[in-house]
Amino acid sequence: MFKPQTSPQTLTAATGAGLHPQANAFRDCRNLDGLWRFRVDWNDEGEDAGWFKQPLRGRDVFDIPVPSSYNDLFADTAIRDHVGRVWYECEFFIPIGWERKSLHLRFDAVTHHAIVWLDGAEIGRHSGGFLPFAFDITGRAAAGRMQRLTVCVDNRLDFTCLPGGELTTRPDGSRPGEERPHQIIHFDFFNYSGIHRPVRLLALPETHLRGLQIVPRREGREADTWSVSITPAIHPAPCRWQVVIRSPDGALLAEHEPTSESSLSLPVRQPQLWQPGEGNLHTAEITLLDDAGAPIDRYEETFGFRTVRVTETEFLINERPFYFRGFGKHEDAETHGRGLDLAHLVHDFSLLKWIGANSVRTSHYPYSEEFVRFADRQGIVVIDEMPAVGFNDFRDTPIFCEEKVGSATLARHLAVARDLIARDGNRPCVVMWSIGNEPASHQPDAAAYFKAVAETTRAADPTRPITLVEDRAPDQTLVSHLVDVICVNRYIGWYSFTAQYDRIEPELEADLRAWHTRFRKPVLIAEYGADTVPGLHGVCEEFFTEEFQIATLRRYHRVFDRLPFVTGEHVWNFADFA
Repeated sequence: MFKPQTSPQTLTAATGAGLHPQANAFRDCRNLDGLWRFRVDWNDEGEDAGWFKQPLRGRDVFDIPVPSSYNDLFADTAIRDHVGRVWYECEFFIPIGWERKSLHLRFDAVTHHAIVWLDGAEIGRHSGGFLPFAFDITGRAAAGRMQRLTVCVDNRLDFTCLPGGELTTRPDGSRPGEERPHQIIHFDFFNYSGIHRPVRLLALPETHLRGLQIVPRREGREADTWSVSITPAIHPAPCRWQVVIRSPDGALLAEHEPTSESSLSLPVRQPQLWQPGEGNLHTAEITLLDDAGAPIDRYEETFGFRTVRVTETEFLINERPFYFRGFGKHEDAETHGRGLDLAHLVHDFSLLKWIGANSVRTSHYPYSEEFVRFADRQGIVVIDEMPAVGFNDFRDTPIFCEEKVGSATLARHLAVARDLIARDGNRPCVVMWSIGNEPASHQPDAAAYFKAVAETTRAADPTRPITLVEDRAPDQTLVSHLVDVICVNRYIGWYSFTAQYDRIEPELEADLRAWHTRFRKPVLIAEYGADTVPGLHGVCEEFFTEEFQIATLRRYHRVFDRLPFVTGEHVWNFADFA
């Protein structure tokens, strides 16, 4: 049924998007974040009316911070709940001296669709709200003068998107007889929208590194000798290059003479291991050389030496059993929505360590590059999840069909899998890929769909296990045989058997045992918990009291502790979200 397309139907220039921006003697990076101009396209008329042809002006144009979600910034319900397009605009200079540079505009995340113009000329389009994209503007922008950057952002979702949704209309109460767009979503979090992560202008050498894969391998399970496979993507190729490996304290560990090979492997003895709680990061310094041997580009990428392996009952990091303790999470925060906020990032990690957590799942979409790179440094383990959420229907109608989650969805899913692995594949904190959350895995066509996703994910990264987060019963799923670790969401005592404390332990234990009996794989409880009203107390552990939450969690923990194949527990949720 499902025949993967070669690429989603969007114009996406990948040049420069695969490497996190970096400034050094050969590269420059200008941050374009700040206050931009903003206009809501109430009637979806801006593109036809040519709003990109001249600066945004007028009483309906506001200042807006980038990065941020636009929804909660204004005291206006209509803006918060707007379905459709909004427009952003700023100006920037390209410095004199960049005339011979390769110039790129990089967007770390625009949710969900973007059309980009430079001085009124379209430079490209992109769909996908959680991963970076870039456009090559070399020759399209002049050094030494002001450039006007216009971005049209569209938050509408259909089943060609990840996450998916359905578009319809509803009566417009303010305009009798007229309809307005209405977005149906199948996920339980707010559809924050906008330019959510940094926007940067990159100046790269004409010949530059645009991608890099680093794969450490241990030579035997107990050996202290490792090899590091280095595969650069060079534009334009071919080009001579060399690599130096340095320890966390900067000491030289290995180096390779200049080569024109497409990849190489270096031996490294007794490196400091990256492991939970110890973010030991090594550095690979890649230098490109011209014909005379002079350096023309350089990039430094951090990585870690660590192994991951799964048995029937255990998840092993560096051949030691690892037990996931932590949370599902969202990037939401008050006011700025899903926009990147480094203060919140640092505070969240401080809270994770304060409470004793060692891991996080990026439910239900890839988080910022800043998040995974900070997790690297902090030694926090990450399950990196693709935005495949909402593949369900509580009316139990067919989901995996061409009218809903079909071949167009699959094409997008495969592209996202490859792009996510290209972005985060060098991050040692990422120990497992999650290819989706709570799909209708009992429906027959789900098997073919997720088989394609699993195969693409393994082909792009054969070094990490994969998972799919389930909410079905173990005898219902048709897809969990495809993954390495069973992840399940369970709310016994809250969603079912509410506050029936005597039912929690027997129901939960029987369920988890059934998962392991059928699949013979370790089981991780990816979501569990019970809602409560802070400060509400009751002598008898009544529903929604703090005592109800404690009583529920305590019974879950007793079950986890007596099942040797349970390899982790993630409470839902780390913090409040919209």
